[in-house]
Amino acid sequence: MNNAAQSLDTSPDLRVGCRIHCILYGGKNGTITSVEGTPGLGNSRRIHGVANLVTGPEAYVTIVWDNGGVSVRVPECICTGVQWRFLDEPDWDQEQINDALVFAQEKDREAKEAKAAAERDFVAKVQDLRNSEEYADLEQSCREGRTDKTKLAAKNIRKVLKKAHPGVKFSVRKESYSSLWITWPRTDESESLSQQSILELVGKFETGYYDTQQDLSRDSESPFNIVFGGVNHITAQVRFD
Repeated sequence: MNNAAQSLDTSPDLRVGCRIHCILYGGKNGTITSVEGTPGLGNSRRIHGVANLVTGPEAYVTIVWDNGGVSVRVPECICTGVQWRFLDEPDWDQEQINDALVFAQEKDREAKEAKAAAERDFVAKVQDLRNSEEYADLEQSCREGRTDKTKLAAKNIRKVLKKAHPGVKFSVRKESYSSLWITWPRTDESESLSQQSILELVGKFETGYYDTQQDLSRDSESPFNIVFGGVNHITAQVRFD
């Protein structure tokens, strides 16, 4: 057999009570609580030393993590892959597994309660903003039906900029589905303005951010964005007409 495809013998490791580690998201240890199917029946091979390829029947495991999380029906080819390893520790007995499952249930209940509380707080903040005197001059989204939040954000950004710098003629244009471009001419009135100062002024309207843990761009709307609009990305630049 060539070096590109190597047969794997993983069946002895997939058993209830086996301690296991996954390197993803900072790393975590856990315990296999159940095995569905018969490990090792599939034709499991490692391709180029990186990816596992399984053909035929495959087993699945459920894992309870020490931090209270649970992973259900993890495929055999995943939990025997390069991002996982079996710990050199004694297997957990059923009493230890039961304690870990009870802890996981408690963490799940706490997470659901925290999520419900956060949702109630979010709704309350939206209502407060709708009644706020501070933003009385801004347009609001529809209470019922859909609102183009990018278009609403553009309208309100123009209002904010005009109020803060009445002597400067700003241009706020929609560059893409969720991107706005703010420009202004270089004049005596705008000489003190900078890209940073403008972005700070309209920063509440920007909803996009970079998730370093997931290594991707995300979008998150605040109560302010629900009421007054939001856009994924805002660019600001002075024009030299």
